[in-house]
Amino acid sequence: PWLKHYLTPAEGGCAATGTTGAWHSLTGSSDGWRQVDFDLSAYAGKTVEVSIAYVTDPGSGGHGVLVDDASLVVGSTATGTEGFEASLGAWRASGPPAGSPAVLKDWTRTGELFRTYSAVTTEDTVLL
Repeated sequence: PWLKHYLTPAEGGCAATGTTGAWHSLTGSSDGWRQVDFDLSAYAGKTVEVSIAYVTDPGSGGHGVLVDDASLVVGSTATGTEGFEASLGAWRASGPPAGSPAVLKDWTRTGELFRTYSAVTTEDTVLL
């Protein structure tokens, strides 16, 4: 059920639509930060939910998605800006849609993104 929330099987892969409608997607490695914006003017005066989801399979796993400096811009004024340095602000981690498996890992705020390591190898030696 979780993937049906975001994906619809299509020719040669999946389409970026699901039970929640169409959504914007990024895929693959970004090689750094990507600034994105979405026009919500069609929803002016209405309540909307902006969600960030990381959908993957056990084979790729990766480090997930990193989010920083989220703002709602009305006219030319940024409101509700959250940098996530001290808290999640108005953002929250909600559970998966009904009928989906439990989420084993969820959104978290952290100062350390991930640790990297290196190694040097020869035919009979590994130096970590």
